[in-house]
Amino acid sequence: AGFAMDGADAMFLRPDLLLLASGWRTDPRIAPLLAQRLGCDVLVVEGAGAGGEAQVLGGSAQAGNRCFAVVEPGHVLCAPWVLEAGFAGAVDFYRSSALGSLMLFERGTGAATKIAGLKLVDWLRLRGERVTFIGGEPLQGRAAARLQWADIVKPEIERGAALLLRSGPGRVVLAAGNPATAAALEASGIRVDLIGPAKPEAMAGRPDQIARSLLYS
Repeated sequence: AGFAMDGADAMFLRPDLLLLASGWRTDPRIAPLLAQRLGCDVLVVEGAGAGGEAQVLGGSAQAGNRCFAVVEPGHVLCAPWVLEAGFAGAVDFYRSSALGSLMLFERGTGAATKIAGLKLVDWLRLRGERVTFIGGEPLQGRAAARLQWADIVKPEIERGAALLLRSGPGRVVLAAGNPATAAALEASGIRVDLIGPAKPEAMAGRPDQIARSLLYS
């Protein structure tokens, strides 16, 4: 019997490092095979939280709730809190301590190493990656964080804030209706071109509209 894998759950961070979200549609047992056959390290990221409340890379891209993207080499965009070890269980809307946990499979051999005490954002920061957050810089304090999540972060995730397209060095295309994320990217030095319907609610659950808008513009 083979192992299931969804292409939307895989993302190259660099040519020698593949990120693979597991626990939703992709069987993590495929990771060592990919490391052996592709000749790259494979970092498996636990992608389905308790009750399936979030998917890390692709997972349910059709529902528009991706929360991680590569902006350009050395720079990522992600939802605040959910992929950092220090916040596991610390905020009410983030129920899963497993979401974003890591296992690294070595290129060539497929040998596995569990990365303890770190989640995806922690690990990337240790490797010198820049991190920009969907919805802007996270607010401090549980009450402020809950409001920011409910009023800004979650709506922008649902409107495809992480489904950006790289259009050139230091430049991306982003779905309209994500002003906080656009401002955060621009503050980090990225030029942002907005595209999509005039009413941002029309993007909710329809990230495919970004690509369609590009094709027919």
